[in-house]
Order: sequence, then C-alpha cells, then structure tokens
Amino acid sequence: MSLVMKSKQRFRVTARVLICSASVLVLAGSNSNLLASWSKTQSKPKVFARSSPIFNFHDDEFWLNLHHFLYVLGRAENKTRDSSRAAVSGAPADQQQGMARLTTQEQAVWKEAVLNYAAGPAKKDLVFDDPLPAVTLALARARDTKSIEGVDHSIAAVLVRAAPVYRKAWWSKHQAANKAWRKEIEALVKRYGTPVLGFITNAYGMEWFTRGYDVHLSAYCNWAGAYSTTGNLLVVSSLAEGNQGTKGLETVFHEGMHQWDDSVDAALKEQARRINKPVPDRLSHALIFFTAGEAVHHVVPEHTPYADTSGVWQRGMTREREVLTEIWKPYLDGHGTRDEAFAAIIKRLSESN
Repeated sequence: MSLVMKSKQRFRVTARVLICSASVLVLAGSNSNLLASWSKTQSKPKVFARSSPIFNFHDDEFWLNLHHFLYVLGRAENKTRDSSRAAVSGAPADQQQGMARLTTQEQAVWKEAVLNYAAGPAKKDLVFDDPLPAVTLALARARDTKSIEGVDHSIAAVLVRAAPVYRKAWWSKHQAANKAWRKEIEALVKRYGTPVLGFITNAYGMEWFTRGYDVHLSAYCNWAGAYSTTGNLLVVSSLAEGNQGTKGLETVFHEGMHQWDDSVDAALKEQARRINKPVPDRLSHALIFFTAGEAVHHVVPEHTPYADTSGVWQRGMTREREVLTEIWKPYLDGHGTRDEAFAAIIKRLSESN
C-alpha cells in the first residue's frame, strides 16, 4: 500500500508543544503519565450522515490499466528495486501467461511497447515526475474510448499501438479483477465507511471532499499498490494482496487522507514554528498510516492495520510508531487536542535525532 501525493516533500509532519490545563506536559513520562496529565478530553468520533458517496469507484478504465501494466513491466525490465515488491512482482508472470494467446507479430508489438516504457515512463515516479500525473488524469478521463486526448504524444503513440494486443490477452482478466475488488470494497464502505470516516475527520479536524473521492481501479499501478495525485485522483491496484478485504478499506481511506497533505503540512509547520523545532521528514505519512489503520480497527476490531502487517514501520519508521503510540493513540482515544498532540510528537521526535 503505498500511499502518496504529488509534492516534492514525500513525507510530512506536525508540531506544537503539548500544554494541558495550565501546566506543561513533561514528555519524558510514560503512557500512563501522559494520559493522566491531559485534563482536556474530546468526545468520541461523531458519525455524520452523508447525502453523497464517500468514494466513487471506477473499474472500466482500459487506458489507465494498460498504462500501469506497461509501467510495472517496464520497471521489471529495468530491474528496479521496487519491481520485486509484492504489489507488482506478479506482473511478469501475468505477462507470460497472456503472451501465449498472441501471434508472433502481436508478441513483437507488445515487447516493443514494454521496451518503450522501460526506456521512458518507467524510469519516472508516477506521483512526483512529470508528465506522469497528468497522464494518469487524462487516461482516467478517457476510460475505454477509442481515442485518448491530453496525453504526452510519445506515451500516447505507444498505448495506441499496444491497445489491441492488451485487449486480446489481458484486459478481460484485469477488468474482472477490478469489478470483483469493487464489489467487495463497496460492500465494506457501505457497512463501515461512515463510522470510519467520522473517526478520521474528527481526528484530523478536516472535511472530506463533498462529492467523494474518485477511486480508479487498475490491476497494477505501482510498487505500493496504490497512490494519490493531483486532481483528487486515487488509484488502487485490484490485484495487490495488501488491498484485499478490510486492508482495501483502509487503503482507500489512506489515499483519500493524502488529499489533505497540504493542509496537514500547514498545521504541522505552525506547531513546529511555535516550539522552534523542525517537522520530522516522515511524520505526515506515519500519521496517515497510524490513523487510517486505527480508524478501521476501531470500527472492525478484527482488522489489523496495514502498517503492522506489511513491515511499514520496520522500513525506517520504528521510532515514529513508538511516539505515535505514546502520544497520538491517546489523542485518538479522546484525550487532549490535535495540535497539542502534533506539538508533543514533533518535540519528542526532535529529541530522538
């Protein structure tokens, strides 16, 4: 589940000194001391009825699926480190199965397309490197039309030439995966989405997009299995094992929360400024992992947060998890305020450096 927004700062964080009642909170205290020192509490997350959907799922976007398949195959061709990650490692085998259905000429067309992507788009990041975010938006709008517009000419030419081959060998399988995933996750959103959303918006003190976020399904997308980019666009891999069941429910909320990145950055920087500390590099993303996982677990007790099962914390965020468990978790449980927690987290993490 990798979960990201278009911004040159891939990870963001927050800050402000935690002040409770009239006394300064001593951050060196244990969890029990922390809870005891917070006299100001907040109510449990409120659940608000929505007249519009939380998410709008799209499962029939042919061009977007073709683009992502070529992208992950191109990265596999380049032997990038992330091409071995679980969300994309199955793509080469998928390719080989489909190749058996093609003629020699069609196989040559497809191989040429993969090599073109390997030499160009696959060397870039889907979220941070132009023109790929704009390509994603344009291909999502194109859905399954006969032509595509607003796409970089060099990329469009490869897609158009490869399209008949992809449609013959892989599209039906990938579209079926998209539809099955959508059916499962829509049911989970219908059952649990409102209280999960209430938990998240109450924790962050921010409003969800009124019309709901568009979630564009693609058999493959990137190493993380999901990403967010400009234009309120969320992309999720329907084949990624880490996106199945309630983990998929957590994933869509995680990606939706990335649309708040700029606002969260501003809140964190304000708290950091007040205590004259820098915002830790990985804090913003760590907050999303922690909060989205806790939100789903709060509503579905048998759910284990994605970050706890996929090794996210072990990949460089062990300290962030410790501090969030000590300070952010009590806040999520109703103690103190968001900005108090932000400030305390920033101060504690700065002491670790």
